Amino acid sequence: DMTKPPLWWEFAADPEVYRTFIHADNEFNVDLPFYLGENSLAYRQPVGKPAEPRPDGWNRERFFKTYLMQVVRCIKEGVPIRGYLYWSLV
Repeated sequence: DMTKPPLWWEFAADPEVYRTFIHADNEFNVDLPFYLGENSLAYRQPVGKPAEPRPDGWNRERFFKTYLMQVVRCIKEGVPIRGYLYWSLV
């Protein structure tokens, strides 16, 4: 059904879009420190069952390494990133 929005675990992982977002936000907040938060990868997990593998093949280890490298790249490109919070319950 094309009228329903995608569910959290159906969102595509796209590190280039993440980098583009960081730069776009920084352009509107020049000279302000930049903090990134709530960055993680969703999985479908039915109640009482283990999380299901993502259909796109991404896992949290790949996601974290790939997205963190985009953060490092943005720092090298001059974005004043001062903090990065990977989503966590703890």
